[in-house]
Amino acid sequence: YLDESGDLGFSPRSSRHIVVAALATTDDRSVERAVKAARMLLRSEGGSMVEMKFRNSSGRVRTRLLEELSRRGPRISWCGLDKRSLPSLSKDDREQLIDIMSADVVSHICGAWPTKSIAIVLDRRWTKEKRREEFDARIRGSVSLRHAGYFAPALRVSHFDSAGRAGLQAADFVAGAIFRSLERGDESYLRIIENCIVHGRLMRE
Repeated sequence: YLDESGDLGFSPRSSRHIVVAALATTDDRSVERAVKAARMLLRSEGGSMVEMKFRNSSGRVRTRLLEELSRRGPRISWCGLDKRSLPSLSKDDREQLIDIMSADVVSHICGAWPTKSIAIVLDRRWTKEKRREEFDARIRGSVSLRHAGYFAPALRVSHFDSAGRAGLQAADFVAGAIFRSLERGDESYLRIIENCIVHGRLMRE
């Protein structure tokens, strides 16, 4: 599951960083149970979000979901960018940057985890089919170069509405925890999942 946190803007109100994170698991149900446990806590607090988001959740809900994930042992890969070292980019350049960061985190998951097949799920952020195809092609190229084992895994890339996918909501919390550590220097949430991280790096240029 692939998600991002932060924005690609360069205005004074934009975030200083952007993060792309991958949450990899061999057991979808374990991730669903982690999200369900956090949702139960949310309801006990009187909340009723259709789609759980890190930025809109209380500290207790964030901690609960991340703890539930951590004890189930998924693998996490992330790539962050400090935008202060970059000039203002065009819209096309910003989109290419997301592609590069996404390919980086996915390739490190594949490089550390030998497998015959992998399904990549991400939020449906592009309406144009051509743009989705460009993204998919970059991911496929990166995996083919950095996979573990003799043969590249069979790869399927799916674009879904995150409101209906627990895995994407879990990935949002992972990306949010990493983003908060970079943007605000608050590592409290990141420490909960640090045992699951197989790759993480901050790009500065």
